[in-house]
Amino acid sequence: MPTPPLTDDKAMAAAIAYRAANDNKSEAARTLGLPRNTFCNHLKRAAERGLLGPARNVAGGMRSGKSLTRQPASMSNNVKRRARNGSQPTGW
Repeated sequence: MPTPPLTDDKAMAAAIAYRAANDNKSEAARTLGLPRNTFCNHLKRAAERGLLGPARNVAGGMRSGKSLTRQPASMSNNVKRRARNGSQPTGW
């Protein structure tokens, strides 16, 4: 039998406990009486639903490791090359 989906109430409880524990997952899990892995799953779902606030990264769960502001090297090189040649990149 599949696991039932996590309710918004449980996801919100995980988010509140996480914040109350100063972003300490182990402490928040103990507060809720959940195993840490289960709590991390609840917290991940809370983050996916936007319950942790704007663009909140949860260490060990939601980060991709890629910068959102850094351009790929190939794009950066194209911009530099066009600047040397005196032409503007397309779309500018």
